[in-house]
Amino acid sequence: MSVTNTFEEHIQFIQSQTNKALAKISPKLNSSKYFYDPIDYVIKGEGKRLRPVLVHLSGQAYDAQPDDLMKLGIAVELLHNFSLVHDDIMDNDSMRHGQPSVHYKWDIPTAILAGDGLFTLAQLSLIGLDTYIFQRFNEVALEVCEGQGMDKEYENDHSIDMDDYIQMIGKKTACFLGMCSELGAVLGGASKQEASNIYKFGYFLGLAFQIKDDYLGIWGDQTLGKPIGSDIIKKKKSLPCLLYTSDAADE
Repeated sequence: MSVTNTFEEHIQFIQSQTNKALAKISPKLNSSKYFYDPIDYVIKGEGKRLRPVLVHLSGQAYDAQPDDLMKLGIAVELLHNFSLVHDDIMDNDSMRHGQPSVHYKWDIPTAILAGDGLFTLAQLSLIGLDTYIFQRFNEVALEVCEGQGMDKEYENDHSIDMDDYIQMIGKKTACFLGMCSELGAVLGGASKQEASNIYKFGYFLGLAFQIKDDYLGIWGDQTLGKPIGSDIIKKKKSLPCLLYTSDAADE
């Protein structure tokens, strides 16, 4: 068996274990169907589980405890889904992960409440972990919200340049992947310098991830599981749109 296949299988194992842990949350969701059904719908949705994968890989490199990594991995996946539910509302996107977005399947108030529930479940998943993990998790959660605010603010601002774009995706996407990489290593006892270096790895990975996502948002296809071309319609300051307007201005 090749090293590549072994690594790919390891990634698939982390994804499958994350899905199993997420599935265990669902039976606990009871009482109000109005509140819990949409949360269950999101949790059971398909996803790459990229953020939990980063948590586990960095933590395993430092021999972190598997149970701690799973707690953090579930927390970052729930935080990610919270951000997607609210992001879909703000952008009025009809599809997410190949299925109707929550506010399309139900309505906007239901989706807002589901997002709030997902965020709270993420906090609960951190119980028992070091206070530094809790602090960094919430610092980055706030930064992600700030980045989303910048994304909306920039829609009608024609003065936005490449530096503004990088700052925006740095907050909206890259810092989140950086945090996942960093905190997995912290759980394994990485030094401050090591944790900082691993954060930078995740951060730059996040920049690349968002740039590719912006590209696929225009030139991808429906297999991505979300609307194609919506960035243009909504006047988003994605990289392709910025490059196009820059070239048009030079002509």
